[in-house]
Amino acid sequence: MYILASDFDETLKRGGTVSREDIRTIQKVREEGNIFGIVTARSYDMLKAALWFYRIPYDFLILINGGMILDKDKNVLFESYIEDAGAFQILQEVKKREVNIAGVSDGIHFSIVKHKNDFANSMKALGLNLIATPVNRLKGFASFFFESEREVTEELYEVFKDKSSVSCVRNVDSIVDLSAYGVDKAHALTFLKENYGIEKVYVIGDSRNDLQMIETHIGIAIENAEAEVKEKARVTVRNFAECKRWIDFERKQTDLEK
Repeated sequence: MYILASDFDETLKRGGTVSREDIRTIQKVREEGNIFGIVTARSYDMLKAALWFYRIPYDFLILINGGMILDKDKNVLFESYIEDAGAFQILQEVKKREVNIAGVSDGIHFSIVKHKNDFANSMKALGLNLIATPVNRLKGFASFFFESEREVTEELYEVFKDKSSVSCVRNVDSIVDLSAYGVDKAHALTFLKENYGIEKVYVIGDSRNDLQMIETHIGIAIENAEAEVKEKARVTVRNFAECKRWIDFERKQTDLEK
């Protein structure tokens, strides 16, 4: 029995869709008695439509880069919020800069706190359903998200990367995510590993915010992954069928070595 955890954007959902072949492979993984889940920077509200539309089977969801964990019945297994002083500092830094979009999440809901007033960013905000919940109705500040030009995100990353109040990760050059201190995808998977009492955790991802979980657990890179992710992963695969075949092979090899 093992855990298989997949990043969502450009890993499970590639080229704008989730393939039926990948869904069938995930179903087979679970039918064999293993546990599958998604680990993502998204909040639940940003993910739920895709879960329903593609009929994605899962046992857990690790949301906002590890700040919240839900089981398949949406029960909260773990949640962590940024302290008020840290959240206030983040908001102050956002006010100083011209970001394209800045948002905040409590793990379930997501709200816009600032966006550049042009057509492209307004449509992006509407398309992502980021303005559905007013900020004052959030349960707390569990994660902040910034999307802007590379120079702006690099500056924000430098401001927050060594702060003791938050965890700061770069997603791609244009995105920075902030969570409560000590929160990340790798720690969330360690929590689940201990919660389920399972020895092996396999992870598959594509971007920088997947690096820590790929190095901490048994890492697999999807073919379109960034070069640094491929370098740290044990293997690179084209799809989930190849991912499962490699896992089955790796487990057989491990059994033979015992």
